[in-house]
Amino acid sequence: MNKIIFKSLLNLFIVISLLGAVNNDIMEKINAEVGIASINEKGDNIIIDIYSINQVPIAGVQFEIEPNDLFKIDSISGGICSEIGFSLYSNEKGVLLGFSLQANEIPKSANHNINDNILFSAYGKKIKKLENQRITLKTTLAGKKGNKINVKVNEYVYKTIEDNNLQSK
Repeated sequence: MNKIIFKSLLNLFIVISLLGAVNNDIMEKINAEVGIASINEKGDNIIIDIYSINQVPIAGVQFEIEPNDLFKIDSISGGICSEIGFSLYSNEKGVLLGFSLQANEIPKSANHNINDNILFSAYGKKIKKLENQRITLKTTLAGKKGNKINVKVNEYVYKTIEDNNLQSK
């Protein structure tokens, strides 16, 4: 009888351990929140401000604007990335890269204000209507040794000035 109880307790312990391991994987700490702070347009020209509120330094960033058929990106510049000497690269489809050959890092965010944490701005042209479009960033952030930083990506819903005026009435 003791062997049966022992085996049952052992099996129960194994199941609880496995559930704990799965739960730990699900509950990984989020070290950064990223997203689009704003999209400003003038005619077909657009400026997209990308932000990160991070609890750890960041050595490199890669974003892909999704869906990738809304904009034709010409360049990226400015923000914290330019201030700290990151090299910035982009392609027309909205792949945006930033890193430093001198091992500079984006510092931990001093506050949670999105406008104080603009990494850079992407410049280009819109190629489709944006009204009520949901836009997100496929994101990879890396730490100093290339380790992946866990990130929460916030979706951006594009609203026109007219939409915002109607909502406030």
